[in-house]
Amino acid sequence: TKKPGKEVLELAVTDADKGTALRRLRDELGAAGTLYLGDDVTDEDAFGALGDDDVTVKVGDGDTAARHRVADTEGALAVLRRLADLLR
Repeated sequence: TKKPGKEVLELAVTDADKGTALRRLRDELGAAGTLYLGDDVTDEDAFGALGDDDVTVKVGDGDTAARHRVADTEGALAVLRRLADLLR
């Protein structure tokens, strides 16, 4: 399959995408929850693959399956800083 993105072209010879890769990594690590931030159409598979206990954040404009949104990379950085503060 072929999926266009921002300055990238994602090519896959299997049915794998960011969503299936993310679920597999999460399961292999035994993660209790996942935070995923993305700004591209290729990130939508990951947003859709995660569940209610996970946090998905769309960076920028556009239709999305993410449950949260920030306007830009500064907003994404603010999310990560807030998470770091909460984990201290």
